[in-house]
Amino acid sequence: MVLDHILNFDVIWFKLKFIKPLLLITYFFDLFNSFLLNCDKNKYMIFNRKNFKIIDKSDLVW
Repeated sequence: MVLDHILNFDVIWFKLKFIKPLLLITYFFDLFNSFLLNCDKNKYMIFNRKNFKIIDKSDLVW
């Protein structure tokens, strides 16, 4: 029971510490790409595809 609580806390801590900043960074990088690097749309698409490989939909639910 205590071990489950510790593991659960680690998962929550990991999400708060690493995944939220990662989402923010990728979000702002997407904005940067879409507004400033609009001429190179292939790079933007590749970056988007990488995003969806790295970030799982389950990680978007808090």
